[in-house]
Amino acid sequence: MNFYFDSIADMLNPLGNRNLAYIYFSKIKVINQGNSTILLPPDSIPPETRKGVIQFVGGFLSGSLPIAYCGRLLACLCKRGYTVAIYRFSLFQTNHINIVRDLYAQQLRIKETLTYKFSQDSVIKMIYANDFNYHWLAYSMGCRLVTLLEILSGTPSEKADIFNGYLTSFSTRRDQEFVHEQLTEYLAEGEPCYIRNQRSIFLAPEITNTINVSKSIRGESLDLFWQKDNNAGNNVYSIEKLLATLQGLIRNIPYEPLADLEIEIFPDSERIKFLVRKAFQYLFGITKIIHFEQDKMSFDDIDFFRTLEKTRENSHFEIKVLKEGGHNTPCSANEQKILDVVDEISNFFVEHVID
Repeated sequence: MNFYFDSIADMLNPLGNRNLAYIYFSKIKVINQGNSTILLPPDSIPPETRKGVIQFVGGFLSGSLPIAYCGRLLACLCKRGYTVAIYRFSLFQTNHINIVRDLYAQQLRIKETLTYKFSQDSVIKMIYANDFNYHWLAYSMGCRLVTLLEILSGTPSEKADIFNGYLTSFSTRRDQEFVHEQLTEYLAEGEPCYIRNQRSIFLAPEITNTINVSKSIRGESLDLFWQKDNNAGNNVYSIEKLLATLQGLIRNIPYEPLADLEIEIFPDSERIKFLVRKAFQYLFGITKIIHFEQDKMSFDDIDFFRTLEKTRENSHFEIKVLKEGGHNTPCSANEQKILDVVDEISNFFVEHVID
């Protein structure tokens, strides 16, 4: 069931101050649908100037509470004429394959909801009915999810090349089941579209699962379980070693209901990077990255994408660098530069229509 509110401030107070919530979210209407929230542009914006649908996927924390963390940025995008679809996922869901499949299912429901709601307005309905007008804005770990969704968008021949190569490097039971699903789903379900022709913007991409840990809680006990990344800074750790350690402890507990419990992130960073390398020759041609120069968490991911960028010709893939800001800038009050770059990228793709 859809619930329609005059203002998102009536549903949620994401900024800690109700007056500020009304400042940013007043005049914005919202459709709440399952794990998604749709922000509609103010009525004062003429239908013919609306800019399409931005689908937002947040990071480790901002993916669970996107409005609480990035509400100001998303509200400002909405007031610039974008319809903003905000996806939420559980903080404790570690099977990223399941998350991205749910993202795609939610996208289909959102498109159906929007076209139905505006069925009497031919101009707006045409905007929402066109797949080209849907694009992704991912932040931090959300970029990992959209990256994975892009990889699952390959054609049958592309996926055969990607995943047969994958099995030569990774061959656990879980890997084999994963590849079997990818290579047989076309026969079972017909050809899924996924997001092959949808543009993506990555904000401070984080596909290696590192997090910034406060100096006050660091110590030897943390170093035992967390993989410290000295190149990224003294307080940057990977959560994958922690989860792998916990997984090992669980498997040693002689309690049958825990035998099949999976808490390790899948696919992990090594697998994701392999898949991206294999897929880059086919995909990511309409992906752009916004990197903040002071971001000490995403530097390794940026280096990874820069290396891949050199291998691809005739592509619109690009890394844009903002000199001001760090990893948490999308969650702060300094959203103006981000808004301008998002507008610039969107306008570029409108002028260079890609089939």
